[in-house]
Amino acid sequence: MRRILRHRPSPAMVVACLALTITLGGTSYAAVALPRNSVGTKQLKRNAVTSIKVKNNALTGADILESRLGRVPSARNAINSTNAANATNATNATNATNATNATNATNATNATNATNAANAANAANADKLDNLDSTAFLGLGDARADGFASATDIDNFTTAIYTNIASVSFTAPKAGFVFIVGTLSAEDDASFAGIGDLFYRLALDGTGLTTDPFYHELVSDSSTSIRGASGAASAVVAVGAGPHTVSLQAREVGTGDFILGRDISVIFVPTGSGSTAPFATFGSATKSLQRAPQSG
Repeated sequence: MRRILRHRPSPAMVVACLALTITLGGTSYAAVALPRNSVGTKQLKRNAVTSIKVKNNALTGADILESRLGRVPSARNAINSTNAANATNATNATNATNATNATNATNATNATNATNAANAANAANADKLDNLDSTAFLGLGDARADGFASATDIDNFTTAIYTNIASVSFTAPKAGFVFIVGTLSAEDDASFAGIGDLFYRLALDGTGLTTDPFYHELVSDSSTSIRGASGAASAVVAVGAGPHTVSLQAREVGTGDFILGRDISVIFVPTGSGSTAPFATFGSATKSLQRAPQSG
């Protein structure tokens, strides 16, 4: 018994045992003193929870504040871009709203309004039609037609000077040419003995287009089978702008005629060519006349 008491622990052993006791006692206290779910934000240091300590796929959208997220790298200008697929180069596209389909629009620069303009290239002058200027076409009032016709008989026609038997007046909108056609029919007047011999011509504004009395002539004889005849005269002459009168004139060089139907037609056009009146003058030809020809 005395031998045991004689082997007491050394001071160093006592200090070591005391330190071990305090350490074990503090750990047990901490484990016992912290209640469940008592560690919160205040107990965690900044950056204490790292990625490796977070379970994969544990965080959802509700756990993340999107406004605190940074912009995706390289996505410089995709804001409000609903569908920018295949938009290789939209630089300087200030306003492409409502541009539904701009595919194959190679070059629309400076095209202010190309709606429905299928092909405006080289359209330097659009006042032409088939490369013809507007002066190559007739205007609404540039051409006109006028006429006169009558079936009223002229009985006992014995006038020896040229007299109007049909006339028509018109107004030329500008300088140009008129195409004139006059026709008549007559027969020998049986009231007089002898033959009917009728000279006729066209006149413009009172001036005959021919001074040759034999230029147009109708001869009829009621004592033979040649009781009547028909004739026509035509001409193209230049006229100035303004009012004009075209006439069919006749004169009797026989005993008398019975004039039946007659008519006259006039067509005005702004361009053309014609003979200079009078285009048939009385020459040296001779013809036996019952009545000497008279001028006028």
